[in-house]
Amino acid sequence: MKRLRPLWIGLVLAAAWLPAGANCVSSHPISTANGTDPAYRSFIWTSTVFEPFYFPTYAPLDYQPPITPQLQASFWLSGMGDPAIGAGHDNGSRDLSDPAVGDLAYQSDPFPVYFGAELDSDWSFPGIDGCPPAGGCTCLLLSDVDAQQRHGLFALVGAANDPVGGTFFNLTGSDPLGNGLPIVLREVPRPVVTDVQRPQADTVEITVTVRGRAAGVYDAASGAGCACGPTEFLVRQRVLPRDSVPPTGRTPTSWAVAPLVGGGAQTPTPVDGSVTVESTCPGGDTDVYLVTELFFDSGFSTAFVSGNSIPVECGGNLSGEFLLDVRTLFEQPRPRGKNR
Repeated sequence: MKRLRPLWIGLVLAAAWLPAGANCVSSHPISTANGTDPAYRSFIWTSTVFEPFYFPTYAPLDYQPPITPQLQASFWLSGMGDPAIGAGHDNGSRDLSDPAVGDLAYQSDPFPVYFGAELDSDWSFPGIDGCPPAGGCTCLLLSDVDAQQRHGLFALVGAANDPVGGTFFNLTGSDPLGNGLPIVLREVPRPVVTDVQRPQADTVEITVTVRGRAAGVYDAASGAGCACGPTEFLVRQRVLPRDSVPPTGRTPTSWAVAPLVGGGAQTPTPVDGSVTVESTCPGGDTDVYLVTELFFDSGFSTAFVSGNSIPVECGGNLSGEFLLDVRTLFEQPRPRGKNR
């Protein structure tokens, strides 16, 4: 399964149109700031950890860093990237979020405050796969998680390539200080349960959909029309004994891919489409929780899954209630009765 991968140190193989062993030989910056004018400078933060204050002459600031140490980041040429190291045209083995690399950095003040993060990289830097062509688009994917491991968050930005000036992800609009609007990581959309069927007491069939246009998807000032996604989703599940505490942890590998009805292997579904998955409970009554793994252009995906869906009951003892809407399980009390 391809996803926004951990970026590993290694030699970069040749890009498709470059000589073997070559990298991008000329500078081509890739940044969230297009020059020194604040109006063309966008800052980055994760919505659950950073609530900025705005003071004249300062970048947006808060008392904690704008992103968590678990943030992962990738960029790639639209239609030409590949999550495999050494293949495609993307950031390759260069770990953009590694503080020692410094491509995705944020400042700290002598006072105990931190400023919004900014991306400052270049296609010519070591470890990067390939080189941008004239024209086309570059996609930037950021993925993070909240401190309680209850919500996967992401931001996706598409920007047009300028073969001379570089690729810039600053957004249009302005914040209270006249900077460009920020790139804020928002929740990965949860799977919305639209139907539940129980062909037998120990089997439940759950139909879900995931919306395509979501908070966290942005077009750069240069990038109107850049198609970076999201394109598809995969539904993963955890099955817990009835009335267990809702699960936490957002790494995809900690959630099993939910099988299709009849036990078939699930493959990604186009966004705004529907898929019906199956869960069984031969050992007794359970609650089934579903999450979304979201996919984008060129096979990249979120490093963390969404928050939990509503719990769906499996087993012979049912409450008689079925909720079609997704509840925010950690902000609202669970309704009396159970979900069918």
